[in-house]
Amino acid sequence: MIANIFYQGRVPILLLLFAGLWKINTLYPHPVIALLLDRAGSLTVMTLHLSYSILMSLYLAGLWLRVSGASILGSDIVWRSLPKAATLESGGLYGAIRHPIHAGSILILISLAPMNSPVSAVIILFLAIPFILFLAHYEDQFLSGQFPEFDRYKTTVPGFIPSRHNLCRLLHPFDEKQKSNISSGIRSEFLNISFLGGFSGFILGGNTQSFWKGFAAGIALTGVCYLYYRKTPSTRNQ
Repeated sequence: MIANIFYQGRVPILLLLFAGLWKINTLYPHPVIALLLDRAGSLTVMTLHLSYSILMSLYLAGLWLRVSGASILGSDIVWRSLPKAATLESGGLYGAIRHPIHAGSILILISLAPMNSPVSAVIILFLAIPFILFLAHYEDQFLSGQFPEFDRYKTTVPGFIPSRHNLCRLLHPFDEKQKSNISSGIRSEFLNISFLGGFSGFILGGNTQSFWKGFAAGIALTGVCYLYYRKTPSTRNQ
């Protein structure tokens, strides 16, 4: 019962969490990455931008996983209050890892943590990421009860980290038997796409306040685009 409540409330829970992070970062403008570089005696514009590039790469990898996964499932499935599945997805991206969408969330959170204050980074790493792991475990339990073949699938396909033989599927997530709806995947992820504004703000201002102001601008921009394109039908394609 409690697990159901947490799963159904995952969206407001995460929104409240990020609202809290926003407030904390307005009070403490120094990001973890700058503090670490300063302590190492290597805080320069070049090292800060290099760190930004690495974090940006992690973010884009996470966003790619989320958009690809949502393109296969459909945004209506991704954001349902409780899990629902007509078939067990096991090809393409879902043949490499069982939880590409949650894996994408974890990569995005890891990329965000160093650009936040120390307190906010701790909250992201020790509250937000474990919550994502809980969501993945909940879905595993649901699928296990829904599909008899899931237990075998679980033993052959890892949850988050693909084997070296399956790495190519992350770059080519749709196999010949799968249809994808990229527009649905992009619509599904407009909030996560908004973090592009945060990254832009961070590289311009170099502090947590600039990051969150950029994120707010990104939400406004992607929100307008979302409303403009919302008439495009969102379907689940098998």
